[in-house]
Amino acid sequence: MRYGVCGFQGEMLTQAREGGSMTQSTLATLIGRSSTAVSRWEKGNNFLSKMR
Repeated sequence: MRYGVCGFQGEMLTQAREGGSMTQSTLATLIGRSSTAVSRWEKGNNFLSKMR
């Protein structure tokens, strides 16, 4: 079974992040996740999970 946010699209995350002039590291720090996780979400290699 896959877990994550239904309909999530990594491309939209990339566009939003870049539109806000943020790096993956900056976004990761703001949301309390690793820059590796952000990269994987953007590439579609991992699913974005709900934050606790």
